[in-house]
Amino acid sequence: MIADEQRIALGWLTVAEVLELAETGSVVLDPHSLLIGREVQLGRGNVFYPNVVIECDATMVRRDRRSATRRVTRAR
Repeated sequence: MIADEQRIALGWLTVAEVLELAETGSVVLDPHSLLIGREVQLGRGNVFYPNVVIECDATMVRRDRRSATRRVTRAR
């Protein structure tokens, strides 16, 4: 599929990989308009709305000592 080839070339997850997020308990409302960078680390139980772009450069995610949340400390 050409769309997946373009996504891979630009560093995005493929549509099939985006759909796999639903298997981890996330809700993906429109997998064709959702762009997620390969460097992004996601948790479970997310809701992804149409036309969303999630990207980051050298990912530095750390667990917040005060809670169980994760925080992206450097993103563009």
